[in-house]
Amino acid sequence: MEDLNRTYNSVLSIAGSDSGGCAGIQADIKSISACGAFAATVITATTAQNTQGVTDIHAIPIAHLEKQLDAVLSDIYFGAVKIGMLHSCEVINMVEAKLTEYKATNIVLDPVMVSTSGHKLITDDAIECLKDFLPKVSLITPNIPEAELLINEKINVDNMKAMAQKIGEQFQVSVLLKGGHVDNDSFIMTDVFYVHETKTVKIITNPR
Repeated sequence: MEDLNRTYNSVLSIAGSDSGGCAGIQADIKSISACGAFAATVITATTAQNTQGVTDIHAIPIAHLEKQLDAVLSDIYFGAVKIGMLHSCEVINMVEAKLTEYKATNIVLDPVMVSTSGHKLITDDAIECLKDFLPKVSLITPNIPEAELLINEKINVDNMKAMAQKIGEQFQVSVLLKGGHVDNDSFIMTDVFYVHETKTVKIITNPR
C-alpha cells in the first residue's frame, strides 16, 4: 500500500516556457519529477518554439512575475531552486531580490542566453546583469556558447577544463560546463565540473 505520508523534496523552477517541450519549464518539470521530487514553477516568459528554433518570445509582466514568486516562496519550502531564462535586467533583479527575501538556498542557475538552434534569447544589458547575479548562486551550468559569452573567449575540447576553472574563479561560483556543443567526431560527450569551494575539477563523460 502506498505510503500517504510520504514527503517529497521540492524544487522550484524559475524559467521560460518552451512550447516545444524540449527545454525551459517543461524540461525542468520532467527532470525534477524523474528524480522523485516535487516541481513548482515560476514562468518568466513564454516562447513560440519547436525543434527547429524560436520564432517569438513574450515576456511575462513584472508585476505578475512578482506575484508568482511571492505565492510559491511564501507557501512551500524548497530544498533547491533551478533558474533558467531571465531575459531582462528587470527580471533578473526581481528574482534576485525575492530569493534573498525568502532566504532561498542551493540555487542552480543555467545562464540561458543562446538556444540550441543558435538563437540569442536575452538582451545585451541582461547579459551584464546576469554576470552580476552569478556570484550569488551555488552553481552555474553554461553550455559552450553561453560560457564563451561570459568570458569572451573561444572554448574547445582541449581547453574546457581551464575555461571552467577560469569562469569559476572570475565569478566566484561552481561551474558545470556542458560539452554538448563541442565540435568533434567523438561519440563520447564530455562535461567539466569545477567545484569553487575546493578548487577541484571532475571530468564527466557519457555516450553522446
